Amino acid sequence: MKLLKFLPLSLVPFLFLPLAPASTPATATRSANTLTLMPRALAKFKVNFSAVSLSAATAKTTVGVKAPANQNLDIVAARVSFNGTDSTKVPVLVEWCSITFATNSPGTNSTSVTPVQISGPTTTVQSTAAKAWSTEPTVISVMDTSYITPAGGVFELLVPTSIQTVVAGGAGFGIRLTAPDAVSASGYVAFVE
Repeated sequence: MKLLKFLPLSLVPFLFLPLAPASTPATATRSANTLTLMPRALAKFKVNFSAVSLSAATAKTTVGVKAPANQNLDIVAARVSFNGTDSTKVPVLVEWCSITFATNSPGTNSTSVTPVQISGPTTTVQSTAAKAWSTEPTVISVMDTSYITPAGGVFELLVPTSIQTVVAGGAGFGIRLTAPDAVSASGYVAFVE
């Protein structure tokens, strides 16, 4: 406690503040010599895609989101499902991808999709999104892969806060699918910004 007597009194309240989790940015409010840290509410958005046709044995970025230049995104959930009916068909390769969008950003050689706000304070989305790339974006780095049956298979991932998928400002995230047989895919990607 001897350290406290050498500090200006205006700094003393900061020594006893509870820390907010790193994943939740905080805002500070001051009233009557008391400083309170409160988690900042984040806006959550969802990018839906449906009936995206997959050609046999051809990789296709089915959905993608690009972060604004100076703002990170947290991917919080994703789902992919297929409309196949033959349970004997080979599974579809599902890839979670980090994408720089050096070429073919959302809306270029793809169908633009406006993210829909699903929670948080009302705000204008800053990110751009698209579905069904006809020419693959670059540069794609695969972060994770799974195989899902095309006969009604569903791949759903809810990302826990302890294992965040953070997209750096100006970069992107996408789901790339490779189906051995022609099938259509639907689903969504949810993120906070």
